[in-house]
Amino acid sequence: MPLVKTPDQPDVVTPNLVINPTPYETPVVDTRKEGYDAIATYLAGSKMAADVYRQVQRRDSAPKSFQRDLPFAFGQLELIRGFEFVVTSPITYQQNSGDQRGFSATGSAQCYSIVTLNQGDVFLADIGDGRNAIFQITSSSKSTIRPESTSTIEFKASFLLTPEYKQALDERVIETFYFSRENFRNGVKCLLTDEDVNVFRRLNKAHSRLINLYFRDFYNEQYKTLLVPDQASATYDPFLANYIKATVDPQTHPRVIEIVLLGLGGDPSNDQQSIYDVILDRDPDLLYSVAKRMGVADVSIYRQRPLFKGIYYSGVQGVVTAIDAVWNADKPNMGGHETVSITQGGYRQGAVRDNLPNLDLTTDADKPAQRAMIYPVTQDDYYVLSKAFYEDLPEKSLLEQLLHDRLNNRTIDLGQLADLADAAHTWMNVDRFYYIPIILTLIKLAPGVI
Repeated sequence: MPLVKTPDQPDVVTPNLVINPTPYETPVVDTRKEGYDAIATYLAGSKMAADVYRQVQRRDSAPKSFQRDLPFAFGQLELIRGFEFVVTSPITYQQNSGDQRGFSATGSAQCYSIVTLNQGDVFLADIGDGRNAIFQITSSSKSTIRPESTSTIEFKASFLLTPEYKQALDERVIETFYFSRENFRNGVKCLLTDEDVNVFRRLNKAHSRLINLYFRDFYNEQYKTLLVPDQASATYDPFLANYIKATVDPQTHPRVIEIVLLGLGGDPSNDQQSIYDVILDRDPDLLYSVAKRMGVADVSIYRQRPLFKGIYYSGVQGVVTAIDAVWNADKPNMGGHETVSITQGGYRQGAVRDNLPNLDLTTDADKPAQRAMIYPVTQDDYYVLSKAFYEDLPEKSLLEQLLHDRLNNRTIDLGQLADLADAAHTWMNVDRFYYIPIILTLIKLAPGVI
């Protein structure tokens, strides 16, 4: 019997394993950015306001002490009015010996990272007895490596401010800024130019003027609520009345407390969201779910809805209600009420209109096309704003464009907003009724204005 043949065995292959070294573990680093409000709040020390004269540094220039006899071209300065230091060590005063019997004062402080101060920069500050002294920065260093970190400075003062020295400083100023602590806390532009300050003042003044004008013109004493102007009968808009109650603080205008919200009994056509809800939530995605078309319905449709402060018993004859009510599971086949369109009406003072600038909303064919400030509320059948706004078309008016940018968290031109606010009193009554609340909201959302 033959022997069984054993099959050949393959060679044993030893795997060539690569042993990775243990990775280096770095220390845990907190990469969060600290807000400016925390920096301004939790710094230890006393606040000191000062006017800072900062040297204009070029690429090849080096910090140097201010000298009155230095030519203007080599001693240009930037002035920052009302800048804030946090004094970390008390200012110490020392009387000098000699015939002049002068004094010297030294101290240290921290300054916010939005301004980089160098050795040789000067600032003017009160020394406690109603007089100002000239302080010169002797050293400056950043406190930490964080971009939001403060800088630690040391300073000294050798003499009091004189008119001659102040004139020498101001003659070398090529640009002036104003420090806004509120804007600094909100993390927005806090070094304001003269133009910025003027726009803020215009907007602040316009806000006060418009809100007083609004309640004087549109609050009705008989019905104790806001009524749509220039309609054939007393007409109530629940969407706008609720918006005014939600956005106007009683401290801003006490009459807002007196506005009565008339009961609609849960009518489906009024139980809708409108453009004003989009503005309140600041969510442009809600535009897809709001009622876009409105009309005026007769108050008799609320006859079967008796309730406290019911609109049927208020004396109001017309109610702004939704035409294209949004579908939902509770009201899948809901039909709208019979409505009529809002009447455009006239101006607050027809005689004054002739003396005002031409604010026609149409474009002159002989001039280049310009964006209209506003469109009449009754231009189309869309509620308050035009079809261009709801469908994000390029033909939006200036007011619609500013509102669209704000809803999408884009920066808006405050100068254009101020122009709108200044021209609002010249618009037709219905346009003022619906547009002024939007302008007031845009002003309130501008940081540092109100």
